[in-house]
Parts: sequence; C-alpha cells; structure tokens
Amino acid sequence: MQANSYMGKMLWVDLNKGELKVESTPEDDLKRFIGGRGLGIKLLTDLAPHGVDPLAPENPLIFATGPYTGTGVFSAFFNVTTKAPLTGIALSSHCGGHWGPRLKKAGFDGIVITGASSDPCYLVIEEGRAVLTPAGDIWGKGLFETEQIIKEKEGPAEVVAIGPAGENLVRFAALMNSHRAAGRGGAGAVMGSKQLKAIAVKGKLPINSADSKKVIEISRNGAKLAVEGGAAFAKYGSSMAFNVFNEAHVLPTKNFRGGHFSETAHIDAEAMKTGYFVKDRGCFNCPLKCGNIHKITAGPYQLDEVEGPEYETLMAFGSN
Repeated sequence: MQANSYMGKMLWVDLNKGELKVESTPEDDLKRFIGGRGLGIKLLTDLAPHGVDPLAPENPLIFATGPYTGTGVFSAFFNVTTKAPLTGIALSSHCGGHWGPRLKKAGFDGIVITGASSDPCYLVIEEGRAVLTPAGDIWGKGLFETEQIIKEKEGPAEVVAIGPAGENLVRFAALMNSHRAAGRGGAGAVMGSKQLKAIAVKGKLPINSADSKKVIEISRNGAKLAVEGGAAFAKYGSSMAFNVFNEAHVLPTKNFRGGHFSETAHIDAEAMKTGYFVKDRGCFNCPLKCGNIHKITAGPYQLDEVEGPEYETLMAFGSN
C-alpha cells in the first residue's frame, strides 16, 4: 500500500506483556473505511469487548492516520479512537500539529495499544522500529516539560503526551502534541489508565502517492483558495470570531445572561495582535499559520511566549 499514501504497517502494543509487533495494515479496511476516523472506528468495533470499562486495560487506544496525512497542505491531522471515559461511547478525536505526519514518516499508518503497564512508560517509534522506555522520572510532570525532557533524551521527535490530568484519570483529559489537542472525550484518561505517558515518533521515510503530481496540484489549489479566503483567520486565528459573535449579539457574556460585551476592545483579536503578538505558528504544511504566539513583557502578569489565547479562552475567561 505504500504507493497509495499509506505506509502499509500498523504497530500493535500490548502493555500487559510489554510486547510490540508490526503487522500489515489491512488493505480491505483501508479501502472500506477511508481515513483515520474510519480505520479507528473499525478497529475499535473489532477489538473492544462488549461493555468494557473505558479505563480498563482491555479498552484499546487507537491512533490512526489517513491517506492524505503528511502529503500536502492541511495534512497534519491524525485521529485518536477509543471508548470515552466522559461519555461511555465511542470517542473519535482529531489533532493537528506535526505528530501525525511524523508517525507516517516513522513507518506506520497507526498504533493499537491494549493492556496497561505495571509502571509508567513511554513509547519511542523510529522508521519501523519501536521500544518502550521507563517514564518514572517524568510521571507527574506537565505537558511542555515532558515534551522537552523526551526531546532531550531522544533527539528530534514529535511527542504526543498526557499531563497530570490524564495520569489522574480526569475523564475529560486531553492528549497533546505541543499546543495542539485531541481534546474530546477523555482520551488522556485512557492513556493515563495504561500508565503510558507519551509517544515519541521520529523518521524521514517518504510517503509515496499513486499520483503524486495530482496530489501536488490539489494541494496547491487548496492552499491558494485558503489563503485568498482566509486572510483574517491567518492573521488572527480563531480569536477573530470574538468580535463576529459580539456584533451578532451571540457572544456568551456574564455567564450566558447576555450576548453582547461592551469591553471587547480590551481583549479582542486586535488587542492581542497589537499588544502581545510575537510570531505565527502553524501545523504541518499549513499556509494559514493560525496559532498566534503572544508574550506579556510588562506589568504584574508577565508571561513568556505561549500560543493563544484562542476564541474559546477569550470568551470563557473574558466576556463570559
């Protein structure tokens, strides 16, 4: 399947036994259930025992990519599928950043994780090889510190990890790749229940398409249309929605008692841009780069460079 933008391999991890094995990605499944979400749900249906507790070792945690992942613009996304601690039903959450394309360049279309480790560990994957490594020294640490420590140990890698919320089985805990989240349903708690702190992926294997020229053509056209139509989003990111909703009187205000906030100028997208902006950041091969990096250099709330705030944060901690 390598000629069709898939790598043709899946990594299976049994944390009960500490065993890792590589199997061919089922070609029929790839054709019938296209994309990371389709493949993930198919595997969850096959593997999850009926009525399994989401935090039980038997609940599978599945990472899957699609054929477009890593091949062109807007191709950053990977999917996380499991049974959700938050709802008790299937969880299917997407995440951007750089981890998904790097997983494919490390040689795999996806990862299926079952069981639970007796001690904290993290997984390292590099160009068709994988190893489990003790993580006792980083268990309890925050996401950004965890990522930094793993990169210092393993070299240039992309890391998806959990923080203390996932470790403590908070039922809405996220999985994070730097500032990008697989945030719906509580996949972080499932990863924490398995005592798996992080997955680091690295590699430079090529992703081959059946018609690479066509992929490039579609990618370039998509980029052109996005840049032309999404200039405001590229400049401000999701915070551009703050004033749009406010003008429409649907901006959550004062605990949803109102829909219009009179002091938007102090905290809206333009205020962020003129007062705190440092640089843009984007997911893999994204021409819009909507992740604004901000910094507060003066006053009582000085803050080093951080991505955001997004619209949801401006709204929830601002107008609302």
